[in-house]
Amino acid sequence: MRNPLDPPINERCGPTQRVDTNHARRADTNQARTWIDGWPQLARSEIVDRTHALGRVLAETVAAPHDIPPFDQALIAGYAVRAAATVGAGSYTPLTQPLAHAVTRGQPMPDGADAVLPFEATTSGPTGQIEATGTVAEGDGMEPRGQSLRAHTPALSYGRPLSPEALGLLAQFGHQTVRVLCHPWVRLEDSANTPLLAPLIKRDGGIAAPAGTEPDLILIPGGAYAQTEFALELDGLALRPGGEAGLGRCQNVPVIRLPQEPLACLTAYELLAGRLLRRLGGRPCALPHPTCQVPLTRKISSAIGWVEVVRVVLAGNGAEPLGSTEGGGLVTACRADGFVIIPPGREGFGSGEIVTVHLLHARDDDW
Repeated sequence: MRNPLDPPINERCGPTQRVDTNHARRADTNQARTWIDGWPQLARSEIVDRTHALGRVLAETVAAPHDIPPFDQALIAGYAVRAAATVGAGSYTPLTQPLAHAVTRGQPMPDGADAVLPFEATTSGPTGQIEATGTVAEGDGMEPRGQSLRAHTPALSYGRPLSPEALGLLAQFGHQTVRVLCHPWVRLEDSANTPLLAPLIKRDGGIAAPAGTEPDLILIPGGAYAQTEFALELDGLALRPGGEAGLGRCQNVPVIRLPQEPLACLTAYELLAGRLLRRLGGRPCALPHPTCQVPLTRKISSAIGWVEVVRVVLAGNGAEPLGSTEGGGLVTACRADGFVIIPPGREGFGSGEIVTVHLLHARDDDW
């Protein structure tokens, strides 16, 4: 029987065969991660309109074209004053302010003013002049020019996924377009799991490879009859569910074989194919799920040397495991609020033990 780390054997893949889950020599997930992380990020980039750039990955570092803020500005509404002129002021000792200009948040500070006195700390004097009934220190209630960012310094770094806040800053800079990394091209061999995999590929930034082009990643789900010739380098992993997955290449293109059973296919995609796709597109490699720390409501057992992914529901203040790692299919996946990953060095987690849950949807927590 071939060692997964032996030199690759060229294969023409028909319907995927199930690998013996008890195979003692299957590759561990650290080998798979090393293989995945060895692929370089794609270099292709394109210029897109800023309004269509949400979630895209910057292909250049964007510098501030000017100081931010571009002038000394008020941070609160009140009167722009000289701080020294308010020393000693109080409700019983109001002090007339020789320089007092009404300002609102974001307005430029007038020449000579170095603080903003809130309206509630002022009163109108007998001659109509503004009097301070409270004190301020120099710099109170204002932001100096360039305090947030100096002109020509980096504001948004290469490789950053563009958030609404980043797009707002680009607009503030006057950028209508932005250069971003191209979506990786994925060839997904058609199978019963295509409706499951297609939205995951889109989530991770991939798009279908245009006709006549070489893809950046080939995915072969179990049950698909693939015409692609490829060399398997890791054939079967110590992963439950999903151990039937395989990693290889077709010339210089990575190929990932996914299991046929839907829950196993989903797990292998999340931990393997999704990681590689995110890496190729310049996105963070880590799982794209928020996490929470909660205790288990009952024990989860696992085999040493295997990574096991267990679906859970959140009940009260704890996580309730949903059956075995191998059963339930997409019904289990749909019932779950998240999943727990048991590392290969553990025999599971005990009842009441705090675990990390990767959430599949937002929690309705108070904020």
